[in-house]
Amino acid sequence: VEWLRRDKARYRRLVDGRPGFSWTEGTPGPGVGESVTIALRAAIALVAVEVWNGNQRSPEAFAAGARASRLGVSVDRRSRVSVAVADVMGAQRLRLPQVSVGKLFVFSLLEVTPASPDLDLAELRLWDAMGPLALRTPDPGDRRAALVGEVQGSGIAGLFDRRFEQVCPSLGARRLKM
Repeated sequence: VEWLRRDKARYRRLVDGRPGFSWTEGTPGPGVGESVTIALRAAIALVAVEVWNGNQRSPEAFAAGARASRLGVSVDRRSRVSVAVADVMGAQRLRLPQVSVGKLFVFSLLEVTPASPDLDLAELRLWDAMGPLALRTPDPGDRRAALVGEVQGSGIAGLFDRRFEQVCPSLGARRLKM
């Protein structure tokens, strides 16, 4: 993924797999008209977008912040489609009206449910016909360093960056890397 924004740290929260950390649009007002652009190296056939609307840290945080009620999705700068976003916590898959093939995706806030001056989106995933895509950002070293800093001194610090294996006769070997 190549982010077409200067503040990459803020935008990568949309694809970090942690719904408790969100992207905040950060402009005056509730965010209508703000957008996020994701550029992929290869084209995909986009069939849906999965979002975690609002701040997902807690029901109180969700209720206190503004949330999207309609997103615009543009592929390769062609015409934009509009999809409704439910005002609920958790993941929701938003099917596009038609399959859109491309590698430049712009997600725009068309309508919001205002509750506070800033709007949050916790996660965003692109789906092709086979399911969600794993997006790799160009900053894995920065993300790893941030994670190491977060767990340092905690109970799980000793488990970090270790490999574990369990062998079960009926299921075979199971491996986990922390």
